[in-house]
Amino acid sequence: MRILAIDYGRKRIGLAISDPLGITAQPLAPIVEDSPEKVLRHLEKIVKEIEVEEVVVGLPLQLDGTEGLAAKEVKRFAETLSKTISVPVHLIDERLTTALANTLLSHAGQRLKKRKERLDTVAAQTILQTYLQTKQSSSEKEAHE
Repeated sequence: MRILAIDYGRKRIGLAISDPLGITAQPLAPIVEDSPEKVLRHLEKIVKEIEVEEVVVGLPLQLDGTEGLAAKEVKRFAETLSKTISVPVHLIDERLTTALANTLLSHAGQRLKKRKERLDTVAAQTILQTYLQTKQSSSEKEAHE
């Protein structure tokens, strides 16, 4: 079961894909397109080619859990995406994933310029890994009940 994670941004969209067993998050090249239509076509192509069964979009809630302008924009994007592709689209809280990704890249010795180029992809991997762990925990609870 392949799951695609999206870290939505106006300039660059970070992407990560799960392995076929849904255990690990692998990086995909980010989307750098100038129009929403091109972004949607690009994502539709990825979903079909990789046989994605679910899409997870990071929802940038504010630290207090409320929705700001960025979260509302991501919700509109996710809604449009769900009308474009034929698989379920889920939103997942992504608070602090970009900060965590930046820290991980910094500790890995990435210079600032290279870090900025990889930041969205690592954030998407973090979003996906969180989703996969949550899903696995839910499955384990159900198995024990």
